[in-house]
Amino acid sequence: MIGGVTHSVPPETAYLREPPDQLGAPPVATRPQLLPIGSLAPMDFERLCYRLAVIDSEVEHCQLYGVSGQAQYGVDIIARQTDGYRVIQCKRRRRQIEVGDLVSAVDDFIAGSWRHRANEFVLAVSSSVEPTVGVTGALHGPVFEPLTNPDFFAQVHVDEELGTVVWPNGADLDPLVLHGDFEPASRFAHH
Repeated sequence: MIGGVTHSVPPETAYLREPPDQLGAPPVATRPQLLPIGSLAPMDFERLCYRLAVIDSEVEHCQLYGVSGQAQYGVDIIARQTDGYRVIQCKRRRRQIEVGDLVSAVDDFIAGSWRHRANEFVLAVSSSVEPTVGVTGALHGPVFEPLTNPDFFAQVHVDEELGTVVWPNGADLDPLVLHGDFEPASRFAHH
């Protein structure tokens, strides 16, 4: 029976009912089609972020935080989850997000009252989060190799105790380099 229809197959063609002996090569991976999120108006980008937060299966309640012009300390959306709060800051930018933008967003959040109540801070951006000039000089060595994968790079979070950004594999940036106080050390010291 195939698709609810009974088919009569002669014994010499019984192989048609069996699974394939070999599977061919997987389909060609095409370039992902990207939505023009950067062209959304700021309120539409915030609306998109809100809707994405609402559809998360762990979110029990979601709402916008504050009103336009009010000091919100980097919080645009609050999502109550089963294990605490996720707060989201929405940054629609036409240009590449740079390390200074990340530091500024985290500093705003840390200055506010939600830093002690939220267990997750999400910076939702409309532009790429791939490494940019300015940090790439500091990203050498085996610990930084996984950061070339955009999905892994996007797992960055701020370690408040260290005062810098860190990744799940333990990679981090020197806070003095991150804040722009010093240039990254050369890969090879010259004496």
